[in-house]
Amino acid sequence: HDARPILDVLLALLRCTGTTTVFTNTVADRLLTEATMLARWFNDKRISAELRMMSGFRHFERDELSESVKDHEEAERLYAEVGAKADDRAANLLRLAITLRQRNQLEASRRMIYNAHRMISKDNRDLLIRLTLNAGASYMDTDLIRVSRYWRSALQMARRESGRELYVHA
Repeated sequence: HDARPILDVLLALLRCTGTTTVFTNTVADRLLTEATMLARWFNDKRISAELRMMSGFRHFERDELSESVKDHEEAERLYAEVGAKADDRAANLLRLAITLRQRNQLEASRRMIYNAHRMISKDNRDLLIRLTLNAGASYMDTDLIRVSRYWRSALQMARRESGRELYVHA
């Protein structure tokens, strides 16, 4: 299909946009819309899942939390359907957990973090640290000692990894 390279370029642009966390601009909206249409045309559910996750980011940044939850839930359904890599699914579940926490659905948020933690690969320290930090954040209003324990644990993991980026994030 002649349009497949176009989808690849759109995905590359969206991934770059995602790393700079600027999903709220109109260019990103247009790229996401075009990529979504092409993914549907190709019936590529793996890419559709990734795009739904990106859409969830976009809605979160706009404080459209209900839409963000729907996007991340649909991404999870699609990821599960196509047998996506566990780390991709876990990253999406983490974003869902963050959105649920923002909506004050703390138990549901913690459940998503637990599910994500169970599926990540053992060597994905970055995601493990982010899960640990967000598990702690879910107790921010109720148990500051627990928050401190989670965050100290994340900091220790980052130090052991000796990765400056992980350390700064923790």
